[in-house]
Amino acid sequence: MIVKRSIEASTLVIFDVIALPLGYALRWCLHPWLLKWCANFVSAAPRQVLQSAVIVFGVLRILAPVLQTLTQSFSDDTVISLTSICLLIHIALNDYSYVYRNHGTIDEPLGRLMSLNVALFASVLLASRLSTSTEVFAFLFFGIEIFALSPMARRYLLLWNPWACTYVVTPVLLLLTSALMYIEGSASSVVLYLFLMFFITFIGPYWLIRSQKYKK
Repeated sequence: MIVKRSIEASTLVIFDVIALPLGYALRWCLHPWLLKWCANFVSAAPRQVLQSAVIVFGVLRILAPVLQTLTQSFSDDTVISLTSICLLIHIALNDYSYVYRNHGTIDEPLGRLMSLNVALFASVLLASRLSTSTEVFAFLFFGIEIFALSPMARRYLLLWNPWACTYVVTPVLLLLTSALMYIEGSASSVVLYLFLMFFITFIGPYWLIRSQKYKK
């Protein structure tokens, strides 16, 4: 196995089950066109969302045993290589403006859809190396929340309170990621991660702004 089990499947499922309703509650409470219905939270729209969620994750639970055997004939190196390629494609094609874009815009760029698909495929590849179908279900559940649903929650949080999203949520996520990397990895990996984040956040944009004067 290429995965070191450090989180029990039951713990991850509990986290998933708690995070999903909280995310949808955030979405319905902060959406500007639905604020007037917040007093009647149990409305038709949330019920439809709940039904869709039950169907999606019910199907996912049924398919978990099948997905567990997806890469049985693959070597660990092959799975690692495919997963790395998929995640690199996800990073390259991801629509980083989605959270900040005009909230009345409903069109989805092709790059964002492709990025989401390869990220979920990477989750499937990793999940297929786990020991039980419950672990597969919990891992894929978590992958869907992180790659598909988390950007939506952050989008509506930014709409409601840009200051909190920028100066509270972002640093908390950065520190949480660093802490998990330190626990599961090493101090050098944390230093490399923080350096890359600093480079992407400050140095890269600075170079881009400075280079504008060379445009003809």
